[in-house]
Amino acid sequence: DNKQINIIFYLLAVEELCVCDIACLLNLSMASASHHLRKLANQNILDTRREGKIIYYFIKDEEIRDFFNQLG
Repeated sequence: DNKQINIIFYLLAVEELCVCDIACLLNLSMASASHHLRKLANQNILDTRREGKIIYYFIKDEEIRDFFNQLG
């Protein structure tokens, strides 16, 4: 999915983003952004950290980061 690939490349550039940032960057609704982020997390590509009510997503490990950096 192109949206999921775009999410990964944004996260490569800035380390971590919250759902609202992804929604804004990709011109998606919050629900759609959450859906794509959840799919990537379920595939063990992304992980999360919580800060209050905000959930931040980031690429799970260096091997995944290195793989996508080689593609880009």
